Amino acid sequence: MHTPELDFVTAFNAIEAVWWFACGVLMWRFSHRYAVHQTLSRRTACALLIFGASDVLEVFTGAWWRPWWLAVLKIACGISITVGMWILWRRRAFSAR
Repeated sequence: MHTPELDFVTAFNAIEAVWWFACGVLMWRFSHRYAVHQTLSRRTACALLIFGASDVLEVFTGAWWRPWWLAVLKIACGISITVGMWILWRRRAFSAR
Protein backbone atom coordinates (compact mmCIF):
# COMPACT_ATOMS: atom_id res chain seq x y z
CA MET A 1 0.00 0.00 0.00
CA HIS A 2 1.14 3.51 -0.64
CA THR A 3 0.29 6.72 1.11
CA PRO A 4 -2.56 8.35 -0.80
CA GLU A 5 -1.76 11.58 -2.59
CA LEU A 6 -4.35 14.31 -2.54
CA ASP A 7 -5.53 14.38 -6.13
CA PHE A 8 -8.91 14.39 -7.80
CA VAL A 9 -9.21 10.59 -8.12
CA THR A 10 -8.23 9.99 -4.49
CA ALA A 11 -10.64 12.65 -3.25
CA PHE A 12 -13.42 11.22 -5.44
CA ASN A 13 -12.83 7.70 -4.06
CA ALA A 14 -12.91 9.02 -0.50
CA ILE A 15 -16.18 10.86 -1.14
CA GLU A 16 -17.55 7.78 -2.87
CA ALA A 17 -16.66 5.67 0.18
CA VAL A 18 -18.62 8.04 2.42
CA TRP A 19 -21.57 7.84 -0.01
CA TRP A 20 -21.67 4.01 0.02
CA PHE A 21 -21.28 3.90 3.81
CA ALA A 22 -24.15 6.37 4.20
CA CYS A 23 -26.37 4.37 1.82
CA GLY A 24 -25.58 1.17 3.71
CA VAL A 25 -26.24 2.69 7.12
CA LEU A 26 -29.53 4.23 5.97
CA MET A 27 -30.67 1.00 4.36
CA TRP A 28 -29.82 -0.94 7.53
CA ARG A 29 -31.50 1.69 9.72
CA PHE A 30 -34.77 1.62 7.79
CA SER A 31 -34.85 -2.10 6.99
CA HIS A 32 -37.21 -2.72 9.92
CA ARG A 33 -39.94 -0.81 8.08
CA TYR A 34 -40.16 -3.65 5.60
CA ALA A 35 -40.39 -6.64 7.93
CA VAL A 36 -41.13 -9.04 5.08
CA HIS A 37 -37.96 -7.91 3.27
CA GLN A 38 -35.80 -7.18 6.32
CA THR A 39 -33.26 -9.94 5.68
CA LEU A 40 -32.76 -8.98 2.04
CA SER A 41 -32.56 -5.28 2.95
CA ARG A 42 -29.91 -5.98 5.56
CA ARG A 43 -27.88 -8.18 3.23
CA THR A 44 -27.96 -5.44 0.61
CA ALA A 45 -26.97 -2.91 3.29
CA CYS A 46 -23.97 -5.09 4.22
CA ALA A 47 -22.94 -5.23 0.56
CA LEU A 48 -23.12 -1.42 0.44
CA LEU A 49 -20.96 -1.13 3.57
CA ILE A 50 -18.39 -3.58 2.22
CA PHE A 51 -18.36 -1.71 -1.09
CA GLY A 52 -17.64 1.50 0.84
CA ALA A 53 -14.78 -0.24 2.64
CA SER A 54 -13.41 -1.41 -0.71
CA ASP A 55 -13.33 2.24 -1.84
CA VAL A 56 -11.27 3.10 1.24
CA LEU A 57 -8.84 0.32 0.28
CA GLU A 58 -8.80 1.68 -3.26
CA VAL A 59 -7.63 5.06 -1.92
CA PHE A 60 -4.58 3.35 -0.42
CA THR A 61 -3.83 0.92 -3.26
CA GLY A 62 -4.30 3.47 -6.02
CA ALA A 63 -6.41 1.23 -8.25
CA TRP A 64 -9.53 -0.89 -8.03
CA TRP A 65 -7.81 -3.86 -9.69
CA ARG A 66 -4.75 -3.97 -7.39
CA PRO A 67 -4.56 -6.32 -5.55
CA TRP A 68 -6.57 -8.79 -7.60
CA TRP A 69 -8.87 -9.70 -4.70
CA LEU A 70 -10.00 -6.07 -4.42
CA ALA A 71 -11.36 -6.26 -7.97
CA VAL A 72 -13.13 -9.54 -7.11
CA LEU A 73 -14.58 -7.95 -3.95
CA LYS A 74 -15.84 -4.88 -5.85
CA ILE A 75 -17.41 -7.00 -8.58
CA ALA A 76 -19.09 -9.29 -6.02
CA CYS A 77 -20.45 -6.30 -4.09
CA GLY A 78 -21.68 -4.65 -7.27
CA ILE A 79 -23.53 -7.79 -8.28
CA SER A 80 -24.97 -8.23 -4.76
CA ILE A 81 -26.17 -4.64 -4.59
CA THR A 82 -27.69 -4.77 -8.07
CA VAL A 83 -29.48 -8.08 -7.48
CA GLY A 84 -30.66 -7.07 -4.00
CA MET A 85 -32.05 -3.75 -5.15
CA TRP A 86 -33.65 -5.34 -8.21
CA ILE A 87 -35.42 -7.97 -6.08
CA LEU A 88 -36.55 -5.34 -3.58
CA TRP A 89 -37.82 -3.15 -6.40
CA ARG A 90 -39.61 -6.09 -8.03
CA ARG A 91 -41.28 -6.91 -4.72
CA ARG A 92 -42.15 -3.24 -4.40
CA ALA A 93 -40.52 -3.07 -0.99
CA PHE A 94 -39.84 0.62 -1.43
CA SER A 95 -43.17 1.60 -2.92
CA ALA A 96 -45.74 3.63 -1.00
CA ARG A 97 -48.18 1.55 0.99
